[in-house]
Amino acid sequence: MDLTYRAEDFTRTITVADYIARRDFPDEICRNSYWLDCHDNTERSVEIKQYGPGDSHGIPWRCMIPVNVDNLLVAGRSISMERMVLASVRVMPNCLGMGAAAG
Repeated sequence: MDLTYRAEDFTRTITVADYIARRDFPDEICRNSYWLDCHDNTERSVEIKQYGPGDSHGIPWRCMIPVNVDNLLVAGRSISMERMVLASVRVMPNCLGMGAAAG
């Protein structure tokens, strides 16, 4: 059984553009302010400024909802996000918030 998921398998994907824009979402469950801690960063094609004090972006409920699967939520590092954003969202406070929202 293939357990690999792609962005199109989820209702919403958090993108680098969301990170850069410090985007708010109407269904956000928590906020992230962690920097992009990406190792072996060969895919960075845009200069991304790290967050300053008080800067953050939302993590929407929809990025935890896989399509075509009933009664399932994913949380933590398994939510739908681009690889670069994973370098920021993967930290424990965010995982705690997502886990609490998922129940």
